[in-house]
Amino acid sequence: GHMSTRTLFGAASLSRVTQEEADQTLEVLLNYGVNHIDTAAIYGDAEVRIGPWMAEHRQDFFLATKTEQRTKKDALEELQRSLDRLQVDHVDLWQIHAIIEPEPLEIALGPGGALEAFIEAREHDRLGLIAFAAEPYLVSPLTLNHDWLQRRLEGMRIGQIEDGRTKCPHHKTDLHRHCQPRLPRII
Repeated sequence: GHMSTRTLFGAASLSRVTQEEADQTLEVLLNYGVNHIDTAAIYGDAEVRIGPWMAEHRQDFFLATKTEQRTKKDALEELQRSLDRLQVDHVDLWQIHAIIEPEPLEIALGPGGALEAFIEAREHDRLGLIAFAAEPYLVSPLTLNHDWLQRRLEGMRIGQIEDGRTKCPHHKTDLHRHCQPRLPRII
């Protein structure tokens, strides 16, 4: 599997720069061996600025992007726009981004929700890993206890960053200990 460098590049900084400035920035990444680019559809022109680099340097970078879309239809449309802007046929990681309230997460996980788009895109080799960028206290009760999610993700690798300090206030328990028995694998 891929080993990302300790430092990754948050491409929001490319949202309002020229292609020349973006090229100089991406060259610095190559020079210092940074091999992970994190971008999002909402980061202005960042995906557009990264795109020209991908033809020559796709193999040099783990490429991650995000969506704030919560429905399957909207998420799939946004993924296609991101792929077009990035000039690639797949991304290594696609994330449901900026979930800070329970209702949007329930929409994303429910029937016709963004998770269905993620699974469909993965089945068609348009992405590698699936992730949620959500508040930890939402992830535990709303995703790990979600029967539909468990059935759909059976056997898939699920990533969870756990630093030993993350607590789930709804369960008053360590998030990792709460997640471990429910997930196929925590990486």
